[in-house]
Amino acid sequence: MLQRIHYIDRLKGLAILLVIMGHYECYILDNIGVIIEVIGSSHMPLFMFLSGYVLNRNYTLKESGRNVLKLLLPFCFIGILYAFCIKSDIYGLMSSPYKYGYWYLYVLAIYRVILYLCQQLSRIIIRNRNNQLALRIEVFLLILVIVIFNILNTYVGQPYNDLFSVWIARQYFMFFSIGYIARRYNILIRLSKYNVIYSLSLIMFILICYLYISGYGHLFHICGILLIGWLSPIFIQRENKSSRLENMLELFGQKSFDIYVYHYFILGLINLPMLGKWFDCTGNILFEALLGLLLSVLIAFITIFIGKLVRQSNLLKRLLFI
Repeated sequence: MLQRIHYIDRLKGLAILLVIMGHYECYILDNIGVIIEVIGSSHMPLFMFLSGYVLNRNYTLKESGRNVLKLLLPFCFIGILYAFCIKSDIYGLMSSPYKYGYWYLYVLAIYRVILYLCQQLSRIIIRNRNNQLALRIEVFLLILVIVIFNILNTYVGQPYNDLFSVWIARQYFMFFSIGYIARRYNILIRLSKYNVIYSLSLIMFILICYLYISGYGHLFHICGILLIGWLSPIFIQRENKSSRLENMLELFGQKSFDIYVYHYFILGLINLPMLGKWFDCTGNILFEALLGLLLSVLIAFITIFIGKLVRQSNLLKRLLFI
């Protein structure tokens, strides 16, 4: 059994909480304000970075195929159930680029296929003679894929762009690639030893995030990278320490899949636009954020419980969690 790394689980726990908070603003409050802008600049970049970060080795065809199915099966079964019960429109699950929120599973499956192809192509080029050279070729191929995604996003027609979520795939593939490269080269551990990098990243993040929410949307990727640069060292340095907050984040990180796929059902049943308008009119940002955080924690625990109930069924486990 692989030993879990605490700082990865805790970062994933924080990321999934931010995901719920962002969706709380959109789904429950129907409010697009400062909080959603700040969360939007960081939560999915961090989540995608970690999704690539955990892939620290080369996978066989069988392992890669199994990992892709682990993403596509829940996307199909749980996504269809959500579309049928909450949205009453199954067609929108595929025609919408965001897939009713389940785009992450869909896009991550595409990323896994791309990563496997890059790994295999690099091995073919060097014929398995030099692992370091193969890794450098992988980096080059991943950069090439980023360029290809940008070209596709520009020239692919809107229906196909929405069907394959090209714009979203282009938006986050860089974070996924950086996460994969950072783990293979042990970059985060090395950088965490230099406090000056943490300090500069924090100062620059505050500045760039302010500019991003002020309308400079092209700073999105820089904002996400800076967040990872100052947040990761904090969690890495706490690797062998714990607190109640860290234990809770670790639990959420370990159960992030269940939290992600089931929290949409809960949010889909709650709609308080008047509360969102009240927050917008009064400017109670701190109270709005605190309420969102508390509600997000509650939803996280509820979805973990739902996940345990689902896994009690052997049939559902086979369908959803091969």
